Amino acid sequence: MNILICKSCFSPNTTPTCCTHCGSLFITEGADKNVIDTFAPTCLVHRYEGSDLLEPAAIVKEGKRYHYVATGLLEYARPTKVAKERVFKYDQAL
Repeated sequence: MNILICKSCFSPNTTPTCCTHCGSLFITEGADKNVIDTFAPTCLVHRYEGSDLLEPAAIVKEGKRYHYVATGLLEYARPTKVAKERVFKYDQAL
């Protein structure tokens, strides 16, 4: 099952033509692409106190004190709130 995430409302969809939540038409290719179909991490997140685990995540929204991050494709609808001090830059080229 292919899941597409709408960039307007971040709701998961299985229909390839339009968003079932906000009704916007999907453009799946080109420069005007308005869906998220693959998970591409942009940062590393330290979520749990006392743990050494850094999880790959994608920043959905940046705030003054907190970042809202998604650690998976389905988490774009309900991102996790993490303090800015616990979010680290992630460069895939290294």
